[in-house]
Amino acid sequence: MNLGEILNLKLGDIPFLIVLFIAFTCPFYGDAYYQVRKKLFKKMTRSEQEGWVESIHFDLFNKLMSMRDDPFMSDQKWRKWLPVCRYADEMLAIILPRTRLMKLEDIVHKIIGETDEIKI
Repeated sequence: MNLGEILNLKLGDIPFLIVLFIAFTCPFYGDAYYQVRKKLFKKMTRSEQEGWVESIHFDLFNKLMSMRDDPFMSDQKWRKWLPVCRYADEMLAIILPRTRLMKLEDIVHKIIGETDEIKI
């Protein structure tokens, strides 16, 4: 589409453009959202920081649990998640020090340590 075609759009063509825009931006929205929030973390109020840290921790926990039974996850792929989990654990310890949740890093180490080999 060139500029002339965009300017001469009919009302019925607008939903198509919205769907097209959403389709191209959705895969990048989640990561961009977390990157911006990470940069603005120090400017947040205390309650916003607590909410964001809880959200990050529980989102990562759900992601780890969904990937736990994935047969394509190797030890090497799990090790790539360790820095992310370590960051989430550190932020939780800083913002909510009295919270007694299992560390995500420990969960990944337990998953890496578990093997399905038959021992004789």
